[in-house]
Amino acid sequence: MNIIKKLLDSSSSSAGSKDLDELITIPTAQLFLRRLPQSPKGELECIYNDCVASIRRTSVAFNYQLVIQKSCQEGESENDEYDGEDDSNSFDDDLKDEWNFLIDCSLNFAQETDVDKNLIYISWKDVNGDLGDKFQLIIDKKLVKAATIDAFIEILYRCEYERKYNKSSDDCTYKQLINEFENYTDQNNDVDSSDEEHDFFEDATDGKDDKDLEKKLIQGTLVVEEIAELRLFDPETASFKLYIEKATVKVLELNNWEYWLSVEDSDNGKAILGTSVNSQMNPVFNFDNLCFIFNYFHDNTALSWLLRFDSFEKLSSFQEGLTRSLWESMNKIKWIKVKDDERDYVLDAFNNLVLEDELEDSTKNDNANEEEEEESEQEEIESRVSNIRSGVTKQEAEDDEDEDEDEAAQRKYLATTKDTKNSQLKVGYKNNRTYVSRGDKLGVFVTNEDDELKFNTTINIKNPTTKNIVNPSKMMLHMEDRAMILQDPNDKSNLYKMDLEYGKIVEEYKVKDDLKVVDFNPLNKFAQLGSEQTFLGISSNGLFKIDPRVSGDKLVESEFKQYASKNDFSTMATTENGYIAVASNKGDIRLYDRLGINAKTQLPALGDPIVGLDVSRDGRWLLATCKTYLLLIDNKIKTGKNSGELGFKKSFGKDSKPRPRRITVSPEHAAFMSTTSGNPLSFTKAHFNAGIDAKEQTIVTSTGPYVVTWSLKKILQGDKDNTYLIKRYNSDVMNDNFKFGSDKNIIIALQDDVAMVNKGSFRKPTRESLGYKKNSIVKGYY
Repeated sequence: MNIIKKLLDSSSSSAGSKDLDELITIPTAQLFLRRLPQSPKGELECIYNDCVASIRRTSVAFNYQLVIQKSCQEGESENDEYDGEDDSNSFDDDLKDEWNFLIDCSLNFAQETDVDKNLIYISWKDVNGDLGDKFQLIIDKKLVKAATIDAFIEILYRCEYERKYNKSSDDCTYKQLINEFENYTDQNNDVDSSDEEHDFFEDATDGKDDKDLEKKLIQGTLVVEEIAELRLFDPETASFKLYIEKATVKVLELNNWEYWLSVEDSDNGKAILGTSVNSQMNPVFNFDNLCFIFNYFHDNTALSWLLRFDSFEKLSSFQEGLTRSLWESMNKIKWIKVKDDERDYVLDAFNNLVLEDELEDSTKNDNANEEEEEESEQEEIESRVSNIRSGVTKQEAEDDEDEDEDEAAQRKYLATTKDTKNSQLKVGYKNNRTYVSRGDKLGVFVTNEDDELKFNTTINIKNPTTKNIVNPSKMMLHMEDRAMILQDPNDKSNLYKMDLEYGKIVEEYKVKDDLKVVDFNPLNKFAQLGSEQTFLGISSNGLFKIDPRVSGDKLVESEFKQYASKNDFSTMATTENGYIAVASNKGDIRLYDRLGINAKTQLPALGDPIVGLDVSRDGRWLLATCKTYLLLIDNKIKTGKNSGELGFKKSFGKDSKPRPRRITVSPEHAAFMSTTSGNPLSFTKAHFNAGIDAKEQTIVTSTGPYVVTWSLKKILQGDKDNTYLIKRYNSDVMNDNFKFGSDKNIIIALQDDVAMVNKGSFRKPTRESLGYKKNSIVKGYY
């Protein structure tokens, strides 16, 4: 550090330092601890009313310390301006006369000058304190030479440089140091825009090619342009940190239904980031806080960004432009061709709506016992968890050293299926059994009186006629849970009936020549509890009944509704009364009160394929699963001549389309989950809890190694912060559903395990519950 030695020649005499390890010293200053304004410990606390600040070498090359030593006499009174703190909050109680800080970028050193008072403030993060705590060194320019202060700050920068790059700073100019390390303190100590921001964002982009953050200007037709504040989510502090105060946000139309979100520095026009407009952004509009939050993905890393607008009008303008672009990119249709009521439906799906007006009176007036029950569930220790390796609770497994027959059977089952993974899961309604497909095997599990899930047996899945192995892609329990309807993904024109009591396939159903069955479903929501033999099916553009009792093709022609257009149907569900909901890969949903006729209602498409569909028992609520979000739709008509009816029986009026609720995890949690697991969100089919006379209260789905539950009541009340809970596993969750008749026990098929867990073991999403580890994040981003 030759240049530092030169600086020392001119400043050390005034500093009075004789220690060879000391590079420079500020002979007199004050040290304070600044906290958030709302801190119960007080906003500002004097640590030393008079102190000496030095920068010293350490025994490790390119590592330096900032040392603050108390110089005032014991018992000296503090400045009245900062007096009045409780003794219990005082650092002097520790009798600590020296503080040492390793000079590192993570401390986020910052400076500010108070011209009126002739003071210099140097601040840095208290890494062992509460969120937002900062140390602050106050230097009086009347007592310390300006040259010494300037040299001290430059040396501080050079120390940061040398530790960061592990090399000498001799070749680095002072201007380069300022550009990289100079920060400015925020005297308001607002954690969202604190002085930590510069270092955090320098680290976030350091060493990255421009293409890594798509930091390039894209040319296209302008759709919308607004000015906004840009913030980036910091996982260490769990807050959005200010990135740039004034950013120009554009949505551009490219070619072939592609759209681009561009963010530029308003002052110099430099590109900050850009990304393709698609549903993987997890876009969320929050009009309460005038902000738009979205995710940016690169390789296996996800960043969560926030745009804050200064008016409702600007956010509304941006929302209309972005939503239009997102919809057009997915539907390949111009927005101008969409009917006004359908536009409102699409826009509502991206709003953070409060649906309290849609609650039944009985839901609004739930008593406190329910709340207490929910809280007590959250306080429970994780309840009984069973899997195919243990078959008993974890505690029992620890207590029982002898391997019983069931456990031996499980190990044999795993050994014979080690090259495959669990896939489909079906929960019995009547026989208290759960079935999990694993290649050409079907694992059978039994829930006992103590709510323990125990391995029971294995069934081989083979076609008895052709002897071909069947690896089912879809399964449906049937006829009092005594049978299972299966589909071979390589032969979608035929279905198979397995007798679960005999453990073998007993019939093959040829549905119809040249008709591929996309999905099949019980005739009504609880049909599997009875002996009903017929069931429903859909093709890509048709809806029909399948009757195994008829000879030849099993499709019932008189109840076959086939469309000439390519509807691209994907999934279906039924209510207790047999009303039918059919969804498509385009994202629209059709509602029927019976087979063979046109749909009574067609709900517009958002554009994302619907991969799963569930309906509440009474048909009031529709739950559609898309890859990155769920869609909750109130199917009750509110106004007009059909008021009070369901969309299955009557059509919604032009001005009475339902207000859909788009449900997902927050973008910042999605960023945690995606980066930790290495994959973007991809939800499995979501389910309501189900049971005879049971009220739907909870929703469950999974993505990667996470199982997520939502409180239906809290969603409808517009609770934006406490609607979902999460549980993380060490492997991906393949499928999940509630135990029949309960919303508290959830059965989960992992890749190699089957578990039943109590909802009380789920936790609010935090860094810990999401499994975030700093070293799991791609280096350079956080």
